[in-house]
Amino acid sequence: MTSQILFFIVLCVNCSYTFQVKCEDNTTKTTGGIAVWKFRGVRYTTSEDYLCWKENWKLFLRECDTKTGQWLPEKVVCRQQNKKNQYCPENLMEIYNDDESDYLCLKISPMPHKYDDAFCYGSNAIVPSDLSKSQLSNLLLYLFHRNIKEYWLPFRRDDNTMPVKIRLPGKHWGKVVDDDKMKILDFNSNRNCMSAQYINSHLKKKDAEPNIIMKDCQEMLHSICLFQDNFIAASGCPKGFRALSYRPNECYGVRKTKSPFVENMKISLMEYFQNRNILRRVLKKTIPKIKHDQFFEVDRYLDDSADSYVILMNRNEKVKVENQSSDNLPILYKEIVNLEFNTVQLILKIDIELDMLILIVYNREYIWRIGDHDGIKCFTNADYDLLRETNINLIWENENNTKSIYKVNLVGKDPGEYWCECHTIQNFQLVISSRVVTSKETRGHTFSVKLNMTCMRHSKFDLCSNIMQKNIKRIAKHDHEELRKLSKAISPQLILHNTRIMTIEMLASNYTIYWIHITASLMNSAVDNSEEDSSEERDSLENEQRIRHDTSVRMKVWRLLQKLLLIYNVDRKTLVRSTEYCFPELVNTNSDEIFVWNQALRGQMATLSTLCLQNNGMPLTRKCLGNFTYGAYWEELKEKVLCQCKNEKCQITKTLYSLQNSNITREFPEKTVKELKSIIQKNANKLLPADIHYTANILQSSVKYIQKNLNGNVSEKNNLTDVIKYTAHDIVEIYNYIVNVKKSTIRISATLNSTNKLLEAIETTINTLAVQTSENIANATSDETDVAPMDLEILEYVDIGVTAKVSCNFLYFIINPYVANISGIAIFQNDNFTDIPHILNGAFKHQHFRFLQSSHDIQELVSEPNLEFATYLPEKLLDNLNRILNTVNVTEKIKTSIVIKIYSNDKLFQAQGIHDRRAVIGMVVSISLPGHSTQLPENLPIVFRTQKNEFLKDNISTETDPCRYWNYENWAQDGIWLDLRIQETHQDIVICQLILFPMEVSNPDTSSSGGPKIACFVNYRSNPEHRHPLRKICRPNKRSSTSTAAVHTPFGAVHAEESMYCESLIAFWGLPYAVALHGGSASTEDDGLPRANPNGYPSQGSNEKRMHGEYPLSDPVPFVEK
Repeated sequence: MTSQILFFIVLCVNCSYTFQVKCEDNTTKTTGGIAVWKFRGVRYTTSEDYLCWKENWKLFLRECDTKTGQWLPEKVVCRQQNKKNQYCPENLMEIYNDDESDYLCLKISPMPHKYDDAFCYGSNAIVPSDLSKSQLSNLLLYLFHRNIKEYWLPFRRDDNTMPVKIRLPGKHWGKVVDDDKMKILDFNSNRNCMSAQYINSHLKKKDAEPNIIMKDCQEMLHSICLFQDNFIAASGCPKGFRALSYRPNECYGVRKTKSPFVENMKISLMEYFQNRNILRRVLKKTIPKIKHDQFFEVDRYLDDSADSYVILMNRNEKVKVENQSSDNLPILYKEIVNLEFNTVQLILKIDIELDMLILIVYNREYIWRIGDHDGIKCFTNADYDLLRETNINLIWENENNTKSIYKVNLVGKDPGEYWCECHTIQNFQLVISSRVVTSKETRGHTFSVKLNMTCMRHSKFDLCSNIMQKNIKRIAKHDHEELRKLSKAISPQLILHNTRIMTIEMLASNYTIYWIHITASLMNSAVDNSEEDSSEERDSLENEQRIRHDTSVRMKVWRLLQKLLLIYNVDRKTLVRSTEYCFPELVNTNSDEIFVWNQALRGQMATLSTLCLQNNGMPLTRKCLGNFTYGAYWEELKEKVLCQCKNEKCQITKTLYSLQNSNITREFPEKTVKELKSIIQKNANKLLPADIHYTANILQSSVKYIQKNLNGNVSEKNNLTDVIKYTAHDIVEIYNYIVNVKKSTIRISATLNSTNKLLEAIETTINTLAVQTSENIANATSDETDVAPMDLEILEYVDIGVTAKVSCNFLYFIINPYVANISGIAIFQNDNFTDIPHILNGAFKHQHFRFLQSSHDIQELVSEPNLEFATYLPEKLLDNLNRILNTVNVTEKIKTSIVIKIYSNDKLFQAQGIHDRRAVIGMVVSISLPGHSTQLPENLPIVFRTQKNEFLKDNISTETDPCRYWNYENWAQDGIWLDLRIQETHQDIVICQLILFPMEVSNPDTSSSGGPKIACFVNYRSNPEHRHPLRKICRPNKRSSTSTAAVHTPFGAVHAEESMYCESLIAFWGLPYAVALHGGSASTEDDGLPRANPNGYPSQGSNEKRMHGEYPLSDPVPFVEK
């Protein structure tokens, strides 16, 4: 009993010792409101209802002395908060209407300045057109109070003959201003900017419209930017973060993170309230209503006893203090988005499979936009407008939104340029696609014509003083009717389809000079007629001057138009040009001989119709200059033509030139190749640049006719399979000789695109061979053999579905991934300690190869010693490719096959007419996927080992993005990116991920046959435009397509050919290897553009059977670098 009483007494004593005295609620009156202090069980607390600040703008914390129940300090003085704006961000100006909820947020330049496009970037409305009458009235009062009576409008025109465009990024960007409504009447001065001017009388009229004045852009005026409604953007921000529309790469949000970087980017409570209107808008968008009570860290406090506390706040701005018990609290912070590895790219091109103009967008998440608009605007000068918008529709996007594909709507019927523009979230950088020329249909050839018209001729249209958009169309239609009437007297065969004004060159007081496009054709001619099933252009014969029939037809139209314009033009002068071609032209030589310059595509080099060499061993050339608007024209000859082929040195060239022009190529192309091989074999050490050029022409034509024969008589197809097989052997031998020619000789020949044509012939032949033999591999046995030349070794791995063919400078693999799950190869450096089953010879003698399965772990692969290069199709990519392939091919099941080729060096990878001192150290690898388009559904990895050496000093820095590809012009990087996952652990390994096989096309040669015909694409190199319609010329077989691409790092190169086959050429500067990805085979017409061949997949064995089907048109091969 006594012990129980003692225990009770001790317990009570302890209770009284630890008991805390609660501080009573306390209030502090301030000018802004009443601050309420409540004890919440924590030693320190903040005021509630109204936050109290110290003089230094630090949060006022009061301590509750739980021993005495007193607040410390007892007296509180809160600093008064001066709120500049009630609703608008603090760095903008705020103007209220009669109703406080109706407010305007404005950015006004503090001082007058020259016109600056970028000043109002991020604004989403225009003053005064987007304001109500009452809003405008209040704004005018505000401006007049600040003595601002005139300000810049965000409008500008390129020159006084072009329409005025809106210069605000987003949905307004590039929109043509209604010049009639705006009453723009100044078409003669160089004043290309616009202002809005108000006078005192405008204040009395609430609905008064300002005076719109054309201004010199160098004048000094204020700028006014209007921000309406929602101007919070999410573009490029991490999930759950937002940014202001005018500071789009500064993203704010709340997130749990342990990153030390975040400590420097945390938003303190003081900073929050200094930017309260901005951040509360952000939090309203980023924190859902159901989590509005969720607290996040905004500050920390360390008291004199070294105890740590955190200051928390929620979306409703309720602030509290808690003991710091964890470092993993949600934090309010700012993140600056960097686009170094998220480059926005716009790639505009014609997709033959889809039969449409498409826009491929990389990293569209980083395009500036507000609301539902995607931030991309596309434009055209097709139809009757000098400039107009055209709509785009999103048709596909990958899971992580790094690649998006849009359909671009075509307008009008005749050819026009199309291009797209957008702004990134980093400093509103403008991104512009290349310009593509195309049309909905072909109904004639388009000519560019220069007109000189007096003002009297078009007096009823007020031509000289009114060139507004609407007037342009009226004038064009008037010209068209007048020309049609006059054309009847010139020739009844001449058909004028359309006449459009393309640009105004000069406006004078009594006359105007402008350029029109006339689309014309000959009556009953199939040339340039998209409704004709088989065009005369395909197999047109040459006349006595070796000018092809289709060229002759266009030239006849050209001459008839010249006669017509002599009558119509005021000054009786005429300038008529084809928009695409420089037509054949007669020229006198120094010996008074008359030669003909062959037809050339705009931007290309042409040769004479007769053999004529320069001192450097190259054929004499002449460039076709010009652009789409002003047409094509020959460069001026500064001296008479002088031919130097007078001695024995050019005897080989004469032989090759004769072989190029013989009929044997058309009738027996395989014999032509065999004879060519014999010539090259005997004279390999004597070849001139011209010999490389004619060799390329012969191979290109021969492969084309073999392809054509494969589409012919079915009963002969088995024999033709043997033809393509032995022709492939011959072409490989020719390649082995060519690559041993001096690099300087090959480089000179690249001026006429000879190296690209050689590559195309090799790729086309090998890919065609792979397709033709694909059906036989599955049925073959190990006893079957393929007879090959002495220097071509054939290795059959029937049990795993692989055929390999190896020569001293070239090897290739045909893989059926469904036999043993093999989907790629790896190349290793030999060592003296490993049992090596697949040792190579010749240029590859220090390497060996090993097959890779689709399930291979890339992390394990990069860790293997002596790895030089590797690529394979991962399981997910392979599965998706098959799913896509058999969605299109519903009549039969088709499986993906893989063709990998390796070139011993980069000698054929030469930029046309440009000497690039960067070179690939090592080999180039090509990967082909027959039957697939250029759009990969998943990434395809390509691995290289780097080499640290002095070579890199003359090449691309390894610190820059090393992944690029060769596009027949330069090393490009769209559709390929550097994978950084292994950089910390394997600094000598580069992984590039290919997400698109680029669709570039080699330049067709124009040195023979009177010049090329356009196929599906025109190369971007010298002339970055597609010139032809989608329907007539591009008629692919949907089941027979392939693509190609190429990738580069600073160490090696990869080559990728792109037809409609998945093919890619990828190069890495300084690497021992480069890679090229390809698919299927391709052939070319006379224009030099490749066509895709039928798809199929390799199966076991060595017997080669071809798959039946048509061969669609395709694109040529791109290549890669670092």
